[in-house]
Amino acid sequence: METQQLYKDNCVNIISKAPMPDEFKWHVFYTYPKSEKKVADELAKDGYEIFLPCKLTIRQWHDRKKSFLVPLFPSYLFVKAPKNKLYYILKYNNICSFVKFNDKPAIIREEEIINIKKILGLTDDIDVTNEFQCGDKVKITCGPLSGLEGFIVRKNGSSKFAVRIKELMQYITVVIDAKHMLNENFDYTLI
Repeated sequence: METQQLYKDNCVNIISKAPMPDEFKWHVFYTYPKSEKKVADELAKDGYEIFLPCKLTIRQWHDRKKSFLVPLFPSYLFVKAPKNKLYYILKYNNICSFVKFNDKPAIIREEEIINIKKILGLTDDIDVTNEFQCGDKVKITCGPLSGLEGFIVRKNGSSKFAVRIKELMQYITVVIDAKHMLNENFDYTLI
């Protein structure tokens, strides 16, 4: 099986020459730190299509500058694979787990992969954030407030969860860890 590795548009896109049936979907695997490229190479040798989006970073020392391609999503690797191979892929060295949503393996739509590639092709000035933005509609996913819906507001320089009491034209705000909130505006695709 022949593979080729592309370093174009600031991404490592390893393309296997093996045909990819329709049941192959994009999944996200979490790797040990700084192991993404090594894992990508190993998976590609076994015929998987891999996408590792990278950005160009310049590091400066007192005597020189050097350019590096670093993963856009550190420790994450996109792998196109069928659902029945996910646990097999977990056995590879330096893979910790696959990303789940509602206790099911998360699927990344092909359109999302294409969008990432388009963005990478436009600019080198790219940042990734997992922070909620002011105004995002969110839902609490665990704890005593589980299921409660509200939105993010900014008060005294910090983000807070707010619930509107419409009849009183008042808001209740509370600080809640972002890991306990789900962005309701985001379209998640599940298996």
